[in-house]
Amino acid sequence: MAATIAVPAIAFALVAVWPLVTSPSDGKTRAKVEAAGRDRVRFDLNLPAQEAARLLPPPDESRQGPTPRLLDVASAAGIQFTYYPDAVPGRFFLPEDLGGGAGWLDFDGDGRLDLFLTNGCRLPCTPSDRTHVQKLFRQVATGQFVEVGELAGVALVLYGQGCTVGDIDNDGFPDIVVTAYGNVTLLVNNGDGTFAADVQHARLDDPGWSTSAALGDVNRDGSLDLYVAHYAVVSLEDIPVCTYESEHGKTRGYCGPASYVAEPHALLLNNESGSFGKFELTAGAAPKQPGKGLGLVIADLDGDGWPEVYVANDMDPNYLFHNMGNDPEAPPRFEEVAMRAGAALSGEGKPEAGMGLACADFDGDGDLDLFITHYYLEKNTYYENAGHLSFLDRSSYTGLAAPSLPFLGFGTVPIDYDLDGWQDLFVANGHVLGKQIKPYAMRPQLFRNTGKARFVELTSRAGPYFFDERVGRGAAMADYDNDGDEDVLVVHIDDRPVSLLRNDTQRLGRPLGLELVGTSSPRSAIGAQVFVRAGDQTWMR
Repeated sequence: MAATIAVPAIAFALVAVWPLVTSPSDGKTRAKVEAAGRDRVRFDLNLPAQEAARLLPPPDESRQGPTPRLLDVASAAGIQFTYYPDAVPGRFFLPEDLGGGAGWLDFDGDGRLDLFLTNGCRLPCTPSDRTHVQKLFRQVATGQFVEVGELAGVALVLYGQGCTVGDIDNDGFPDIVVTAYGNVTLLVNNGDGTFAADVQHARLDDPGWSTSAALGDVNRDGSLDLYVAHYAVVSLEDIPVCTYESEHGKTRGYCGPASYVAEPHALLLNNESGSFGKFELTAGAAPKQPGKGLGLVIADLDGDGWPEVYVANDMDPNYLFHNMGNDPEAPPRFEEVAMRAGAALSGEGKPEAGMGLACADFDGDGDLDLFITHYYLEKNTYYENAGHLSFLDRSSYTGLAAPSLPFLGFGTVPIDYDLDGWQDLFVANGHVLGKQIKPYAMRPQLFRNTGKARFVELTSRAGPYFFDERVGRGAAMADYDNDGDEDVLVVHIDDRPVSLLRNDTQRLGRPLGLELVGTSSPRSAIGAQVFVRAGDQTWMR
């Protein structure tokens, strides 16, 4: 019995496979599979029948599965950090309400994932006030972290919001892009354990309010390009304040998106040296109206090898920029098709308050689906990829609509917490109007995928973290402890520290790790799709 791995062929090398076949040194089997010029390449493990069979999880007779165990170990792991929003009472400056982001990366190349966390500052930010800076936690031993931001050169004074990680200059070391109120900053990894803040060379002059960023090789020239989502035009000198009904009568709070003018987003093309040039969408490709962007992904949504850009906007129609493909030497061609594709509005034809975004093959049919978190008393939305760049709102069918109504969702990540081969969902929740208006703090949620995107909520069984109410914002998933399952880092804004949810759930299947390194594609292999087949089952990641 063979287990077959199919890797994308924009041009990658498959350099390690583990732990199915082991070598005495590090438990990884070395292999090099060149894939240039082909759509996909097969790599057959040719395992003994009993070994390949262990890839297949046992039949699940219960929709509940094993009891999820996601335990908050942040403090014990040495990750002690609380995002600072500078939330001045009575001011209601909207960026205060968005919170921070997190990014996993192995910045020093020691095989252990490290953690970057964005932070706010006292507004307006002044470089001399270093009370609150960006943070970098180095993993010095399995599951143990030490904060090294000052030593590594990332302890900048920014009003940080989101971040994204990738090897922008293809030197083998991951770099960091930080979005913020007032700027976008590129932290270039020097390869010696330090970073250099590069704004001028990278041409990231962006004085607006950037919320999210994503990296992907949109023109397939071998270098990672950058999409930056913006929310709205805001100023400390002109802050709208709104009044709401609360248990104490009329109460002032943060204004919603209707009180703000959206700020245009930016697509920046990498000139192959780590600097960027702004790419202007043509009249036919540009959105009909600016959107207040939050959730963001660059991914090949139609399976043609050219990555699309999808943006979840807050109470504006979402964006889907279809990559039309082109010669890598020519400018990329996009068409904004979200409305036509069925991914701009809800199934009822209404714009929704897009917050967080998870992109994965939830139904196991070999293409990428979309899950978007939304506002309080408004369902979260699951868009099923129906092929040919068309999507269906299947929120109710999947079981994700009704359980989301009492919550306001923010960060969300796909996580196969029980290793049964189906992508489950974690959602961080918390309101946005202000702590004086209830509900504010909310429980997070965990949904188990029982197969083909049919979900059941198992929040009440998932452990102590899920019993407590917090104001959740950013979430980042990774196997930080290299034990073969996925863990989650969650950022909060209600004076609560970040939580590191270590996954100790009983496993139904067996983990398989692949290490891809780009050859003529971006070195960090962002956007790669891998298909694994064993027996009559196929998994895509």
